Amino acid sequence: MKKIWVLDPKIKWKTFKELQRKLVKESGPVPKEADRMYWELLRENKIYCWFASDMPNDMGIGLKIPKKYKKYKVYIIKSV
Repeated sequence: MKKIWVLDPKIKWKTFKELQRKLVKESGPVPKEADRMYWELLRENKIYCWFASDMPNDMGIGLKIPKKYKKYKVYIIKSV
C-alpha cells in the first residue's frame, strides 16, 4: 500500500526542522530561510506539506494535495 504523511498545521518548528533534517536530502541550492518560510505558511493554513512513499528524500509542497494521492493511505504527522 502506498502511503502519504501530511504535516499537521499545528506542528512545532522543532519537529518540522527535525523532519527536514532527517528525511529531506540536499537537492541543490536552497535559501537558508526556506524551511522557516514553509513552516510559517503551513501554520497559516496557506500550503500543505507532505512526504510520500513515491517521493523518497523529498517533501511535497503545494496549495492542495495532488489528486494522485487520493488512493494512498494517509497519515497525519503531529508534534509530540
